[in-house]
Amino acid sequence: LYAPLQQTSNLGVQVFVWTYALKSMYSLLLTGLAEAPFNIQLCGTEGRFPAACSLSPYVEGAAMLASTLAIMNIFVFEHNLSEFLNNRKSFRPVMKFFAVKVLVSIVFFQYYILAFLGSLVGMSTPQTKLCYSCLICLEVLPLSVLVLYSWSPTEGDWHSEDRYCRSGGGAGADFAGANVGEYMEGGSFTESR
Repeated sequence: LYAPLQQTSNLGVQVFVWTYALKSMYSLLLTGLAEAPFNIQLCGTEGRFPAACSLSPYVEGAAMLASTLAIMNIFVFEHNLSEFLNNRKSFRPVMKFFAVKVLVSIVFFQYYILAFLGSLVGMSTPQTKLCYSCLICLEVLPLSVLVLYSWSPTEGDWHSEDRYCRSGGGAGADFAGANVGEYMEGGSFTESR
């Protein structure tokens, strides 16, 4: 159970990170070329290469898909490990996963909600982006505090026998009857990397 769940989780994170990295590079390229010293306007009816901007809806769609997959991945991870996670005294998985779901959701959906509301009240695109950035800054702090409260890591907690903390001589945590330390040292784990 642990290995497939880990691989699925890693795939979801990688898709999310790479999609948003490519989206950011695409947006920065279009914006950077339009500003000084280049002043090359690619988009619009008078742009030099309007087809370059035709990818925007597809890039936004890929970002929406990546965000949706990331949220679904969190649900699957939480569901499959709920029995293991709920037995921990200082770990509140429902609150922690709620905070992560909210964070992933607001990263994508909040901008479009603000753009819609901004168009109703006459806000410009830079004003909408500034409002979005300020709201993200304000929202991340309480979500971070919620994650800290939900986890409350302490010395000697369940993660002390993790593969990165080998000083205690432990072999790893026991997930669904499988010793993770032995699994991680085995060939199938190493090959999956």
